[in-house]
Amino acid sequence: MTVSIKNNLQLGLQFFCAALFIVFFAVYVVTSTVPVIENELAVTAETEQNILWGEGSQEEIEEQLNKLNVRRTILQEKTTVYMLSVGVILALLLAGTVFMFLTKLRITSFLTALCFLLLIGSSYQYQFLMSSSWLIHMCMAIGAGLIVFLAVRNHPAIPFWCYYSLAFVIWAGLLINLLFGKAANNAALWISVGGISVQIGEAVKFLLILLGAYSYLNTSRSAVFCTTSIFSCVTLVLLHDIGNAAIIFGIFAFVTYYIFDNKLFSVSVIALAAVTLILLICFFSDEARSRFLNCGYAMRRDTAPEIIDALRQQTSLLKELLYGGFRGLGIENVSRISGIYSYDSDMAIAGVQAVFGVPALAAVILSYYLIVVQARWNSSVHPCSYLILVQTAMLITVQVLLNYGGSIDFLPFTGVVAPFISRGGSAMISFGCIMGACAAALCPAVRSGKHAAANPEEKEG
Repeated sequence: MTVSIKNNLQLGLQFFCAALFIVFFAVYVVTSTVPVIENELAVTAETEQNILWGEGSQEEIEEQLNKLNVRRTILQEKTTVYMLSVGVILALLLAGTVFMFLTKLRITSFLTALCFLLLIGSSYQYQFLMSSSWLIHMCMAIGAGLIVFLAVRNHPAIPFWCYYSLAFVIWAGLLINLLFGKAANNAALWISVGGISVQIGEAVKFLLILLGAYSYLNTSRSAVFCTTSIFSCVTLVLLHDIGNAAIIFGIFAFVTYYIFDNKLFSVSVIALAAVTLILLICFFSDEARSRFLNCGYAMRRDTAPEIIDALRQQTSLLKELLYGGFRGLGIENVSRISGIYSYDSDMAIAGVQAVFGVPALAAVILSYYLIVVQARWNSSVHPCSYLILVQTAMLITVQVLLNYGGSIDFLPFTGVVAPFISRGGSAMISFGCIMGACAAALCPAVRSGKHAAANPEEKEG
């Protein structure tokens, strides 16, 4: 009876959170972004009338009209992309709700939190130069998540060739990135494929989550996971991607401690890997070392000029956060942060707070919490599924802390993006795949324990 009451309370809490987010969803769209669209369209029409009735030569009038037409075209594209984005999010919410009722898949809070984050991301990116790439990346992320969900939901066990293929893809991708990576902002994180830049580190996080989950109760797979994780961390440090290296190390540390029976051995492996990474950062990553040393000096008056110059992003954003206060700068003053580098990616969460205020920040943190807490609410699932949920919880927690903490100079700035809020196709698609795996981990077939074995092979050693 106690278990039943607990489950009912949990389900009621999920539905309450869902209703709360849906209401906030509607109010947020109506009271913030939609009036901005109407105002910008009205200003454009008024400006056109002023130009036509104003003084000046015919050439000057035509030049001003051409500039206005370019602005109107951009505004119309932004408006169309935003409206389509909202439609896609609503369709995802509706389709997910219908699917849950048909399959008894209880992920109401999970789904609504995901949709809310996508809405916040769309509304925040709209304030700046929002293009069709945002909508394309979001649709690709949803499609990739659906594919992963269908592929994983009934397969908590995968054959050995599939497991080792995932490991091979990670090794090959990182080696290609190390040898042929395209440098930008002191980090060679991108490779160009047919004119499209792809960030390998984002895909590695998703693949490592699968490797960690499917290594449960199998010694050989556990060894492959450990070596692949350490190799990924070392490679990312050499590529100066300290943020993703820290995230992957966190996943590696938890899974290593969880999957090995000998805890002393697990702690020894984790400590050895940590010392190795620290030494690599000290001797091979001057940029990362300087960011660690300069952390916390953005708002100090006695800071040296060269350090202030290195922290100008954080300093500028902190000033706007203080100026905006509890209610934020407001959409009418959004141009105040548009000149801050990485405001739409590496500083997205703090940017949301600066524009929309502390309530929006609280809603974003609550949304992330509703995704992270699934591991605790569903601790009775299959061990492989539980590992997927816990690894995802750790990934999102560390990534949000690094993104927001680095923006306000509380933590070293690592260039880590915010899930579903920051601009970036590789990260968006990777997070879509991770969310698909999490939804699959919560399937009724997995929850009821119909799949008894974690792996087709027997436990070795």
